[in-house]
Amino acid sequence: MKFRRFVTFVACMLTTAAALAVPVGQVHRTTTQIKVTGPCCQDISGETVTITEPANLVSVVLEWSMEYVSTGPFAVGVRINGGGCGDYGPEYIPTKAAVRGTPFYPTTIQFVILPSDGLIAGSNTLTVCEGPTVNNNDTMTIGTRTLAVHISK
Repeated sequence: MKFRRFVTFVACMLTTAAALAVPVGQVHRTTTQIKVTGPCCQDISGETVTITEPANLVSVVLEWSMEYVSTGPFAVGVRINGGGCGDYGPEYIPTKAAVRGTPFYPTTIQFVILPSDGLIAGSNTLTVCEGPTVNNNDTMTIGTRTLAVHISK
């Protein structure tokens, strides 16, 4: 009986892991630090993913996790297929210093992008864009980060 429960548990976990898998073009991870200074809203180098929309468009969820420190507040958004930098979720990133002996502060932002926001049937490119909200001389140093997009279900 215990063995059968164990097998059922393992099968369930494997099925869940497969369901959460993200195709290669839909995920991006970077460990190289970058510094962002200057006017809003500039693209963040390399922070781009693509997703293929079906003929009947559906919403997508874009999640950006990063560790950072900044000398001032920043605004963050998403550029859809080369368009303007839009706010499709929380956009404010507060000033942060290192926490508990680590050099960075962790944060995750989730954007929900609707078909009416500019998605098209076929390939769509989503790029993170950001900049200082108050002073163009403020700097944000970004460490390890991941960007992933998936079809909303």
